[in-house]
Amino acid sequence: MTARKLPPYGRQIAEALRGDLSGWWGTSADGKNPSIIVCCGSDAWTVAREWHDHRLVTLCPPDADPWSFDWRFCAASEPLLLWRCGAVDGNHLMETVRAILSDGTNRIFDIHAGIRYRAQVKGDRHERAA
Repeated sequence: MTARKLPPYGRQIAEALRGDLSGWWGTSADGKNPSIIVCCGSDAWTVAREWHDHRLVTLCPPDADPWSFDWRFCAASEPLLLWRCGAVDGNHLMETVRAILSDGTNRIFDIHAGIRYRAQVKGDRHERAA
């Protein structure tokens, strides 16, 4: 089985999560509650490049399979913030949400649409689905 790679800028976020987070935009003053942003859409690369020096931002490139990435680091953000950039393919967006939830994130907030996605609990087990 091949290990999944981190999404773009994911390594930077994973390293930041191991240190002091107080200097990152949107993170709590005590540095304990990070705000991670996932960009989706045709302009995701442009936005992520502009923001990655001061925000914990990653993206799912529009031509990439969201399931090919390891999104486990996103679980540190409660909720994870989803940022739509340019034209957004609805199917790609939903697959990205499902892939992130399946890797352990409990809540995702789509800032532009005002939609909250949650991991669902069925019976005594957690089911990760949007």
